[in-house]
Amino acid sequence: MANGHCLFPHRSDMNRPLNSIDRGHHKAVRGAGIEPAVRLYDFRHTFGSRSAMAGVDLATLKELMGGIRALPRQCARCIPHRSTSGEL
Repeated sequence: MANGHCLFPHRSDMNRPLNSIDRGHHKAVRGAGIEPAVRLYDFRHTFGSRSAMAGVDLATLKELMGGIRALPRQCARCIPHRSTSGEL
């Protein structure tokens, strides 16, 4: 049985959430020898782009990703546009 209530607890206090995963991410990337290094933000961008290309509507995508005021032009170009009948 795990101590504390956090799924990813802080190293020194099991009742406090982990506040950053950057150190672990950088260590894993270096250990795997991935060049060029992959940033955590790259995963966010990939998720957004692939979701849009799969047809997830923009309102849902903005809600899932949070913190998006407007989608960049580059992303808008990759989104298949539907006609009023729902066809691509």
